[in-house]
Amino acid sequence: MDIFNQALNKYLAEYEKVGIRPRYFESMTEFIESYNKEISEEI
Repeated sequence: MDIFNQALNKYLAEYEKVGIRPRYFESMTEFIESYNKEISEEI
């Protein structure tokens, strides 16, 4: 798990270099609800 977190931190550093802010979700349900809302807004 530690290696996975190190990889995520490397991606985070790259995102921050170009001004992308990651979004954090407390649960998969919260992510799915947010994703579905964005998809429905595009249709």
